[in-house]
Amino acid sequence: MKTRFPESTHCEEAREAMSDKNRDRRHEGGFALILAILALMLLTFLGLTLATSTSTELRIATNYRWNTQALYNAEAGIEAGKRALQNLSWLQILPAKRADWTPSATLPLTAPVTANPLVGTAGTRNFEMGDCDRLGNGMGYGHVLFDGPLGTNVPYENVTIVPGVAGAPALNGAFTLWVRRPIVRSATDPTKYADDDDNGLNDTMILTAEGVAPYIGAVSSTLARNNVARKVIEVSVRKQEAAGPCLGRSGQLGSGPEGNNVFGGGCGGSLDQALTGVALGDAAGTRRKF
Repeated sequence: MKTRFPESTHCEEAREAMSDKNRDRRHEGGFALILAILALMLLTFLGLTLATSTSTELRIATNYRWNTQALYNAEAGIEAGKRALQNLSWLQILPAKRADWTPSATLPLTAPVTANPLVGTAGTRNFEMGDCDRLGNGMGYGHVLFDGPLGTNVPYENVTIVPGVAGAPALNGAFTLWVRRPIVRSATDPTKYADDDDNGLNDTMILTAEGVAPYIGAVSSTLARNNVARKVIEVSVRKQEAAGPCLGRSGQLGSGPEGNNVFGGGCGGSLDQALTGVALGDAAGTRRKF
C-alpha cells in the first residue's frame, strides 16, 4: 500500500500553479509589440499635427507680412502722387470731361471709357476695372497718372522706386496710381450722372493707389497670382494755396486724416487758367487760391 505524504501534495500543487502561470503568459505573447506600435502611431500623428500647424502658422505670418507691405506700398503711392501733383496741370492729366450719362443696367460694360487726358496714354492699365464700373460709365480707377514732359516722362505704373527720391530705395513690391474726376449728379438732369470739373477749375480729383507685394507687374504663374497681396486706397485731393506764416490752415477734404489736400505748384492754377482761356487773376488782380 502506497502512502502519500503531505509534502509531495504541496509540491504538486506548486508545480500545477506554475504551469497555469506559464500558460497565461503564453497567451500574452506579442502584447508589448502591439503597445509599441500604438505608441509609435500616436507619436507619428502628433508629429504630423505639429508640422501641419507650424506650416499653417508660417503661411499666416507670411500672408500678414505681405498684406501689410502692400498697404504700406499703397500709402507710399498716395504720398508720391500728391508730391507729383504739386507741379502738374491737373487739366492735362485728368481724363477729359464727358457728356452726361445714364448708368448702364447690365454688367460687364462692353465699351469702357477711353477719355484720355492731354498728356497722352502711356499707361497700359488705363481705366482698369472699367467693365465693372456702372456708376462711372466705365471710368474704373481712371487714367494712370502720367507726368509727361513736365516730370519724369513715365507713367506711375508698377513703380518699384519712388520717383524723385535721391538714392531712391527699391520698394518691397510696387504701386500704381490712377487719377479720375469725381462723379456727381447732372446739373441739368437729376436722373443722369456727370464728371465734375468744378465749373472749369479742375481742382478736385480722385487719386487711387494700388500697392502690391511681393510680386510686381504682370504675373503669369498660378503661384504668383495666388500669393500676391494687393491693397487699394482712394482719396479725394484738391489744390490749395501753399501754407504761409499768415495764412489759415485748411481742413482736410472730407474730414479725412490722411492729409489729402495738395499744395498748388509752379504749374498749378495759372497754367490751368491759360489752357481754358481764363485770364490770370480775378478782378482785384489777385491769384486764385487752390
